[in-house]
Amino acid sequence: MSTETLPVATSAQVRAYARRLVLRHPRALAGVLGLHALAAVAGLVTPRLLGALVEDVRDGHAAIDTAGLAIAGFVIAQGVLIRYAYLASAKLGERVLAELREEFVDRVLALPLSTVERAGTGDLVTRASRDVDTLSTSVR
Repeated sequence: MSTETLPVATSAQVRAYARRLVLRHPRALAGVLGLHALAAVAGLVTPRLLGALVEDVRDGHAAIDTAGLAIAGFVIAQGVLIRYAYLASAKLGERVLAELREEFVDRVLALPLSTVERAGTGDLVTRASRDVDTLSTSVR
């Protein structure tokens, strides 16, 4: 049984690698961020409209129908935007994770056989399964 393990990246190396991996898809990332931003803005409009409605009712000149339709419209818009933001995030995340898995396999296959044998199968299996699964959960 071997006591050698494969090298472990530092936190800074992991952050730099993750940044490079995500930035390979700038359009998809911009789309995801844009959808999340629009959903947040749509969510912030509703309380503002409710506040204006309350003030208008208090002052005696409220257009309740118009305000109610606007509030409903923004709530629906927020729900739709959240749905598409979630789907776009999942799609980008899965693409990035697929690339991560492919690079992992490529790098393992590029290692000298003696290095892999000295590290033992436990270290390699852990990295191939648990570490990638943990990263998958984090990305999702």
